[in-house]
Amino acid sequence: MIEGTPWCGPNITPGSQLAQARAFLETHQGEVAFVTINIGGNDVIAPDGGGGAAIQANLPVILGQLREAAGPDIPIIGMSYYHPFLPDLWFGTQDMGALHAAVHAILSFNDLLASIYDAAGDPVADVDSAFSTTDVGDANGDGVPDNVERVCALTWECTSPPHGPDRHPNTTGYSVMAHAFEQALP
Repeated sequence: MIEGTPWCGPNITPGSQLAQARAFLETHQGEVAFVTINIGGNDVIAPDGGGGAAIQANLPVILGQLREAAGPDIPIIGMSYYHPFLPDLWFGTQDMGALHAAVHAILSFNDLLASIYDAAGDPVADVDSAFSTTDVGDANGDGVPDNVERVCALTWECTSPPHGPDRHPNTTGYSVMAHAFEQALP
């Protein structure tokens, strides 16, 4: 977000997304009701993403610059993450211990994000709860944990090609995320 992207796909302008966001906010003063931010996932899953250290270094800078551009009265809302790879893990191993470990890992990641957002005074949309991330029960009695079924229902991760598998939310998933952001609005 800070440095820009070397690859630009459809509808992606080259350059720093942060610079673009700042320019938009500065140009549209008084028109923006709130800012949402979903950041950090690629830092963790990309081989050269930098992990938690990159998030700890970069997210405060990003939030500070967005705050400066948006002004003091515009809410900036971060988000917690669901675990997009729970279906791959479950259907590949059916190992409940590994599933618990994956849930613990995403909760630790979300705690890191929440501490940074909290330090900046910004609320967090509870997307991990909206996606039932911690629910390893089996309410349907079909042998598939509820959190795995929820990820399958709200993303393209359990969808056959050409649309899947893809960890990103489907239309219903984005609606669930939007509701979580709505609930986080001050």
